[in-house]
Amino acid sequence: MIRGNRGQVLMLVGVMLVALVAFAALGIDTAFIYSVRHELQRCADSGALAGAAGFNPDASPGMTTVWAREYAKMDNVANAPLTDSDVDVSFPADNQIRVDTHRTVNLFFARIWPDFVTQFNRRTATAEWVVPDNIVRLVK
Repeated sequence: MIRGNRGQVLMLVGVMLVALVAFAALGIDTAFIYSVRHELQRCADSGALAGAAGFNPDASPGMTTVWAREYAKMDNVANAPLTDSDVDVSFPADNQIRVDTHRTVNLFFARIWPDFVTQFNRRTATAEWVVPDNIVRLVK
C-alpha cells in the first residue's frame, strides 16, 4: 500500500452523500409544490362547479358566489382549509363563473437558501351553466 493515498474513499463518500441528500431534498420540495397545486386545482374546480349551479333558475338568486366560496373551502390545502382571502370569485361572461384559489406554503429543505423559503401557488377554474341543455360544465 502506498502511504499517500489513505482516506480518499472517505472523502469521496462524504461528497457523494451531500449530493445525494441535496437531490432528495429537491425532490421532496418539488413533490410538495405539485401536491399543493393539485389540491388548489381541486378546490377551484369544486367551487366553480358549485357556483355555476347557482345560475340554475330553480336556485335562489345571489347564491353563486356563496356556493363557490363554500365549496372551494371544503377541502384542505397543505393540511389547512382555505380562508375567504384565499378564494376569489369573478364572472367573466354570462352564465360563467371563475374561481381563483391561492396559497403560500413553506418549503421543507429549500429554506437553506434565503430566496426559497416559501412558494406562492395559484390555480383557476371556470365553469358555465348551459341554459338550453341545463348542464354545468368546466370551461377551462
